[in-house]
Amino acid sequence: MTVRFTPGLAELLRKPALNKLIAHAAFDSSLSVFEFGCGTGAFAARLLQHHLPADARYVGIDISGTMVSLAQKRLEPWSERARVSDFYSDLSCIAFRASATVIMRVIGSTGEAMKPHFS
Repeated sequence: MTVRFTPGLAELLRKPALNKLIAHAAFDSSLSVFEFGCGTGAFAARLLQHHLPADARYVGIDISGTMVSLAQKRLEPWSERARVSDFYSDLSCIAFRASATVIMRVIGSTGEAMKPHFS
């Protein structure tokens, strides 16, 4: 499988907060991930390509139809195990049982992802 990275994903790969999240979370042993606020799917693509087991499932939701469309396109290489839905039109994903849950938020209009806290 060949996956091409977009410029947005290259920026995401450099974000220290997300690198720290991946370093401290047990994504390598997660069988399923639920992401609330998946945006363009860049974080999901990173997880699916580099950090999740080959049989792990991913479900993401977002309130923006535009973001859902972008994420669905980005995650096409993993369509057999990754699903992205619009929060308002498909609430069936809420019943998804996940071994890891990621909630992202954008602060203002800066596009800066929330910085996770680890103790």
